Amino acid sequence: MTSNTIDLPAARSPDAVSALQAAALALYAAWSTRGLELAMEKRSLPAQFNASINAFFDAYDEYIAIVERATPFQCRKGCSACCHDNPRGATAIELLRLYVHLRQRADYDRIRSDIKKSSDAFRKLASNSRDLPQAQRLWKARGRGCPMLDDEGRCSVYAFRPIPCRMFVSLTSPDWCDTTHPKAESAVNPHLEPLPPMRRLLLEIGTRLGLAHLPTDLFGGLDALAGLLDDGPFLLPTAACESPVST
Repeated sequence: MTSNTIDLPAARSPDAVSALQAAALALYAAWSTRGLELAMEKRSLPAQFNASINAFFDAYDEYIAIVERATPFQCRKGCSACCHDNPRGATAIELLRLYVHLRQRADYDRIRSDIKKSSDAFRKLASNSRDLPQAQRLWKARGRGCPMLDDEGRCSVYAFRPIPCRMFVSLTSPDWCDTTHPKAESAVNPHLEPLPPMRRLLLEIGTRLGLAHLPTDLFGGLDALAGLLDDGPFLLPTAACESPVST
């Protein structure tokens, strides 16, 4: 696939910069919240933190939407080729928000089982691979969809998907994102990542929560988090959990 460092002028527009600034301020407010070190013990995140972290993701999503309005993204509902991957780089707070949402769903037991199966399979594949990038390529070649896809190939946790999922877009046909497609090597997939200081704050939040040890791949991280929290009460939901999330 073409480099993810493609220059997108819209990402530097005043509106995009303003959205990133709003995201940075909200994330700093979340990071500054007192009491995060006790959150896992209490099984509850401070209300101020919930509001701030939700504001961060809202502003980050607005940034992506601003870029999309000026850029010919080809992504569409149900084009789930990029969801046949095990995204790396998810931070602890992203995994935690997703876990909290999943725990409230009636089909949690089924999804939990599928996530564990995917995590175990990927771990085995990684142990027999040269490195993680190779393991990811082999995993994608298997064509195994994310356990959180619905029957129509749509993300059932769209509002809670981690940044590695949010930042991935396609400027070429979504079909090309399939590694088995003849034009897969010509796919153009920019990554609309948050700024490095935001990444550092997200990592520091995970450290304050005592979750810095979680695997950073989506399946491994969720599997490990479930192992920590499934046997007891789960963290109080963020405000966003009250909204429908299927897209």
